[in-house]
Amino acid sequence: MEGVSRTAPAPILINWATNSLARAPWSSPSTIAWERLGSWRFPSLRRSRGTTLIDGYVRPAQTYAIFAAGKQNDVPLLVGHNSGEGDMTANVGSAQQYVRAVREQAGPLADRLLALFPAHSEAEAAKSQRRFETEYSFAWEAWTWGRLQSRTGRSKVFEYDFDHRPPYPDEEPYRSWGVPHMAELFYIFQHYAPDWTWTATDRRVADLLSSYWVNFARSGDPNGPGLPRWQPFDEAHQRVMHMGDPFAMSDLPDRPQLAAIDDFVRLLRARDAGAATQH
Repeated sequence: MEGVSRTAPAPILINWATNSLARAPWSSPSTIAWERLGSWRFPSLRRSRGTTLIDGYVRPAQTYAIFAAGKQNDVPLLVGHNSGEGDMTANVGSAQQYVRAVREQAGPLADRLLALFPAHSEAEAAKSQRRFETEYSFAWEAWTWGRLQSRTGRSKVFEYDFDHRPPYPDEEPYRSWGVPHMAELFYIFQHYAPDWTWTATDRRVADLLSSYWVNFARSGDPNGPGLPRWQPFDEAHQRVMHMGDPFAMSDLPDRPQLAAIDDFVRLLRARDAGAATQH
């Protein structure tokens, strides 16, 4: 990226990839495998968490394992999520489908998950499925990444929670969206849809967000003159920049939901590991 310092390791900007092939701390290839942090099959959500190629050279192991062992390229990290990621990405099923899938797949954790993501009506079940998608596929991953870097790395982590809704048209599919996947991109790049009603507040959010991103790309620290102070994330305090109105540091949101999902992913990972040993 233009403007990134050439005298220090380039920061990671919302990217799980290693920073440089030349600097990767492994040199010999091994058997190609696929990374999975835990399979799941909620019919209301995506079929699986997705996979990435582990080739033994560029990617010698699971990203989680690399960071847990402290073998990552130790550079500054900026990571976060939007408050309504799942509004766009979740495929919502019926309440009955959702509850049945949770009970089948979450086993001993089902009651806990359904208390946090309830389904007492079709409307509530749809809302819970969108929220589960947000927390599981986006918030948990950002939180986990930040915790691992804080635990095993020396470089700083800056974590955010983006919560400013663009001026979407009053029509479907936009009408039902809050702050979905990709909503922040209008502001990072200051690229405004020409037919939407952008306000002075929108432009102020864009100025703040784009300034943070440019500063981080340049120096590995998003802070700069005239910007609300963004404190680094650490596992002990878990403070994030809440990007709404206003921008301000806050406690990590939705801790009970994230803790439950953390246990759920641990269950899925153990289940996958057990299945792998049987083949």
